[in-house]
Amino acid sequence: MAFVEAIAEALQLDNLPERANFAELKRAFTPKAVRLIHAAIPRLWPGREDFEACLRREADTVSGLYCGSYEPQDVFRGLTRHAMYCDRIVLPDPFMYAKHMNPQYSPLVHPDQHRATTIRWSFLWVSLVPWIASNMVALIRRPGDFSAEEYHEILRIQREKFETQPKLQAALRTAAHEQAEEEWHSQDGVAEYMFLIQPDEALREKFQHFPDRGQWKDVDDFMRAVNQRRVAHPYYVDRLPGQTGELLVSSTGCSYEEAKRICALTGYHFVTDRPSKWFELETDHEHASEATQTWSPFAKALQSAEMHVLREIPIESLHRLREEKRLEDMRHFFDRVWRAARDPDVYSPKNAAHLAAELDEKIKEAGEEWQKIDKELLGWLKKTGAQSLVAVAASAFFPAAAPLSIVAALGAAAGGVGQLYGSHLQRQSFKRRFPAGFFLNLGQRS
Repeated sequence: MAFVEAIAEALQLDNLPERANFAELKRAFTPKAVRLIHAAIPRLWPGREDFEACLRREADTVSGLYCGSYEPQDVFRGLTRHAMYCDRIVLPDPFMYAKHMNPQYSPLVHPDQHRATTIRWSFLWVSLVPWIASNMVALIRRPGDFSAEEYHEILRIQREKFETQPKLQAALRTAAHEQAEEEWHSQDGVAEYMFLIQPDEALREKFQHFPDRGQWKDVDDFMRAVNQRRVAHPYYVDRLPGQTGELLVSSTGCSYEEAKRICALTGYHFVTDRPSKWFELETDHEHASEATQTWSPFAKALQSAEMHVLREIPIESLHRLREEKRLEDMRHFFDRVWRAARDPDVYSPKNAAHLAAELDEKIKEAGEEWQKIDKELLGWLKKTGAQSLVAVAASAFFPAAAPLSIVAALGAAAGGVGQLYGSHLQRQSFKRRFPAGFFLNLGQRS
């Protein structure tokens, strides 16, 4: 939260108009603001000793270390799924630790070249504030940030591993190709950014060679559309006078080797949405941390499971799980479902479909039980009659003033009060008896 405050202070948000639009907010990322934001990182996370002391306190939790795509929609897909059973989801901070960077590329030395990246990661941080405040998400630094020697050691290990394992090389190439295709076809992503940063003259020239120009009246109409997209894009900014380049940094949090070291220190388990990283884990499973061996195969299946109920899980529902102290129940529930669904090959791609089918069955069972409770209550109401129900309510709120007719009705209702209370108890215990009922509360069914 101190870092979020540092972002707000660097941007001087108090000086922006009360109803500042998105373009004005992006313009607040001046080179000075960029330098201040990056300078706050080593100030708030000063060294390895404090870093390790903080992480060791996490050892008794079930927490997932997410190292995958940092596109917002991908991050929140991971958060909502794994927050159903994890105490916390931990993300390596995508901001670079400028203290050990080559000055030629440092945001402290050349902040004008890092405005787009700073906007990108600042908006991600701010969007995570409700999750951080609810203690469901934490962002941490990486071990290599504090030691140039360890950083280069990790690079060497990763490089040697891929050079000696052709299957890993192939998996990485496939994953890179799939990611590029995904980003190319996504709006607001890197591909669109690369298109928008081209000079107007170059775009006007390209327009003449477009196979389909029908949606624009002429080249000027096309450029108006381009400028509208520039304003709306989440991290595009116009170049400053004299600026010759812009560095746009992507991230997957950290490498597998670095994630492995963090998990060994903390007891986190590894979570990703990148096939090549899953493949790294699969080939290294016996050397992974105990928590990773226990939870990561399930995490892989849950991350890939295609179910309607998993698409949009409100943060309020996840927060309520914790408030009602039902997170442990959900964890045990998922463990049972996983044991029933999993293939002997725990990293098999089939497990996502198996888990989805088993989970869907449990949701249906919970739905049938809930309907049964409702049916029993409705049957009692029809049998006893609305008059008796009014009598019960009247006696509760106005016992001294209840007329004789209501008192008479109470006699007829008394036998049903126990049934009404029993139905209430059934509803209260339903959540613990049927953890899959959590998905019914979302108003969604697979």
